Amino acid sequence: MVVADLNSERVYIFARNLGGALKASLHPNTEWRIAFDRDYAESEDFERRVGLEDRLIVSWPRPAPLYPGLTLGFRVLVVPDPEPRDEVPHAATLWCPTPPEGELAVFGVFLETDAGAFDVWQSRQAKPTEVLARVPRAGREDVVLAYAYESIVRVQPEVRTMTVPPVVPT
Repeated sequence: MVVADLNSERVYIFARNLGGALKASLHPNTEWRIAFDRDYAESEDFERRVGLEDRLIVSWPRPAPLYPGLTLGFRVLVVPDPEPRDEVPHAATLWCPTPPEGELAVFGVFLETDAGAFDVWQSRQAKPTEVLARVPRAGREDVVLAYAYESIVRVQPEVRTMTVPPVVPT
């Protein structure tokens, strides 16, 4: 799940199936980070369950622009669920189609400072990227959520773990 705060410049990314306990936060002028949610980290048995004293897992400086006016904030690889759930989505939930057999969905969270930068960057890519949502934020970076399908065979085993900073395609 991606949350673009309309009242500030922050963008949050978290896994819905973890109940919001773990999130990535992209702050405009500070280091980006992956950390446990404050409420979760302040629960009385956090240290025992997680084995950490601090909720921060890792932080890194904002990456250089991928293209003028466009920064790749995060990439998330999603393998199709072999047993789909009979889940009723929230009205604001956007879904992408199930990837074809043997492929996974690669989601990108892009921050766009120059209008149209994503479209220009995308037009120069060998494989098309589908825009799932655009969140315009007046006076702030717009957020573009896009996805593409990638062959599971091409994904290297080490990609199964979180890698920071995100890999920037060239």
